[in-house]
Amino acid sequence: MAIGESSLQGFPSGNLKQLLIACAKALSENNINDFDKLIEKARGAVSISGEPIQRLGAYMVEGLALAAKPSGAPRVRITGIDDPVSKYARGDGLEAVGRRLAAISQKFNILVEFNPIPVFAPDVTLDMLGVRPGEALAVNFPLQLHHTPDESVDLNNPRDGLLRMIKSLNPKVVTLVEQESNTNTAAFLPRFVETLNYYLAMFESIDVTVPRDQKERINVEQHCLARDIVNVIACEGRERVERHELFGKWRSRFTMAGFRQCPLSSYVNSVIRNLLRCYSEHYTLVEMDGAMLLGWKDRALVSASAWH
Repeated sequence: MAIGESSLQGFPSGNLKQLLIACAKALSENNINDFDKLIEKARGAVSISGEPIQRLGAYMVEGLALAAKPSGAPRVRITGIDDPVSKYARGDGLEAVGRRLAAISQKFNILVEFNPIPVFAPDVTLDMLGVRPGEALAVNFPLQLHHTPDESVDLNNPRDGLLRMIKSLNPKVVTLVEQESNTNTAAFLPRFVETLNYYLAMFESIDVTVPRDQKERINVEQHCLARDIVNVIACEGRERVERHELFGKWRSRFTMAGFRQCPLSSYVNSVIRNLLRCYSEHYTLVEMDGAMLLGWKDRALVSASAWH
């Protein structure tokens, strides 16, 4: 029997537990019409920052928008690209990513196939990616695209060329996360001052989250941040691989490559805001020109945006 509006009113947000059980019951009986109505009501009743049952419900609803798929949970194939040098500075590389994905695959019973490619980003070819017909393709650039040289280093402009190659694959979404710093083409003195101000904010933000005597903090600063800082200051030409750009410049590059910016998810935004409150009031999150800017006090540190 189909669920009418009067029946739906019998599940107020205060009885969210019973509403979730009703969702699961409708799904188990393959009653998709009732399930769609119930799950829509449940979505309006859950909250990642609400009462315990509302927070739990938010994630159970997500598990149900997957279990309701005709073929069950999706099959995911992930291609990871990382240069063969950085892993020695970090202590690990693509192998660690593979182990983490295998654990996630087993825990959530989602089939995850991992394809590691240990090459520098400018050397990536379409054949390496192995995109298969019919796949929904998503591309993520996490603090890596700035390592690819642009026209100031190479007349062939590998940075924009890589974006054009990705555009040719017609991805559903491309996400970009980059340091909000301007060191790419800056002369030595302004580059030094920019690096000093940027990483001072970075080190201050680390201070409130990780104790000074903790080994993990020392490892991050010595093996990740220190390497970046030295490269920005000491190297020029092709030897300088840390070439950060502000979001405005990245936006121009993506637009010229044929991408359009996607609206930001209010859900993701609220999740990040709630996490930041757990650490320090000095962390900031603002939206600007369609991007999210994560910062420390009055300094933006990282920009995040989505494109299609």
